[in-house]
This record gives sequence, structure tokens and C-alpha cells, in this order.
Amino acid sequence: MAKKKTGNSTKELSFEQVGERLEKIVSKLEGGDLALEKSVQLFEEGMSLAKTGMERLDAADRKVTMLLQNNGEIEQAPFDPDGDEEQ
Repeated sequence: MAKKKTGNSTKELSFEQVGERLEKIVSKLEGGDLALEKSVQLFEEGMSLAKTGMERLDAADRKVTMLLQNNGEIEQAPFDPDGDEEQ
């Protein structure tokens, strides 16, 4: 069975668009009134979107790795969302 294309490729969507599409899929699946084939199709799309979202988060985490200047030398430190500077 050929996979049906639904709009944009997952890779072309922004992180925000991925999240919005995932929310719509979850709502439809939670509704419980879909045929089994449609539910499986949406689940597959959701898994692909989740993978893309995680890849985007991982990439953002790497980019957010902060460069700190220490005695004239640049050193990398992981981003701390709590702002704690103790290590």
C-alpha cells in the first residue's frame, strides 16, 4: 500500500508547525471515532513528527550551548535553563 502524502514534508515544517500538527493528531486520535486504518495512518504521521521534533530540539540544544569567555579563551558550557552557574 502506497503511503499517502498529506501536505508538506515533515522536514519542511517549522518546529512550531510540527507541534501544532501533533496536537491536531492527538485530538483526532483521542476522539476515538476514526476508522482503524485512519488511526494507524495518523499514528504513523505523529511518530514521524515526534521524531522530527526531537531532532529539532537536539539541534537547538547543540546551538544553545553557550560560549563562555574564561581568561581570554573560549570554552563551551551546556545551556542551563535554570540559570544556575554552580558546577
